Formats: sequence, structure tokens, C-alpha cells
Amino acid sequence: MGGSRQAEALGDVEPMEFDIRPVSEPWDIGMAPAPAGVTARRYMVVRNATPSSESGGTPSAPQRAELKRLAREDTDRVGHILSETMRPSRKGRRYKHAKEGISVFDGPFTETKELIAGYIIVSAESLDNAGRWAEQYLHVVEAEEVEVRELEPGT
Repeated sequence: MGGSRQAEALGDVEPMEFDIRPVSEPWDIGMAPAPAGVTARRYMVVRNATPSSESGGTPSAPQRAELKRLAREDTDRVGHILSETMRPSRKGRRYKHAKEGISVFDGPFTETKELIAGYIIVSAESLDNAGRWAEQYLHVVEAEEVEVRELEPGT
């Protein structure tokens, strides 16, 4: 979805920043063979938070409807797959390896692009349940820290 079209739909007067990066597929890192017929690379477009979105401002019903319309249009045009919106970092938690085990910090966080290594979307009943998953993930991938953020419903 084009950044200027999203900004227009959201009525955002603040400059919007977007990161565009390739999606690392399991076959890119040797975890599975590539499915037959895969010829295109998938890309992720991340719309970075603005002061209004990080303060908890959410799109109105008409704005959400317009974003959905733009996504449908992009699905036909470029193969748009999914859109999600994260809630502000003040509603999230950060799980970090520490000498005493895993430390948990409630938001808000200062986001830095250097910390972003990927996104994993999990379905969990609560932030606590997602946190239990994050703690296991820290050990499995030997990550230093994981940030857990809720997604806005219906985005």
C-alpha cells in the first residue's frame, strides 16, 4: 500500500516513515525446501509509529474502512497478503535475558531500528500467554530480548 495513500487515508499530517524489507522464508535459511512454483520474493512493508499512533490514537471507522479498501486494491495489484497494526509500546512488554533468568519490562520502549530483526505473529489469549511463548522463544533462538506487542483488533 503506498505510503502517501495511507497517510491520506489516516489524515496524518506527520511525516510517515516506511521500512521495506524482504521476508526471510524457511527455505532461505535452510529450514525447509522451497515449495514448487515459488518464483516471487515476498516483502514486508512496516509503517513506523508516529507520535499520534504511539500515544494510542487509533484510526476511526471510516479510516479503517479506507485502509481496508486500499489493501483490497493492492491485493489485486501487487499481491498484498495481510495488514496488522501494533498497539502502542506502552501496552507491550519486553522480555530480556538476565543473569537471574528472564527480566520483564513493561512499556513504553524507545524503538530503534537496530533491534528489529523480524516479526512473528502468534495467536494468544492474553499478553501473559504471549509472554510465556516469548520466554520460550528467547531460549530456542538464543535471542537477547523480545518485544511483545498487542495488535489492534480488526486492522
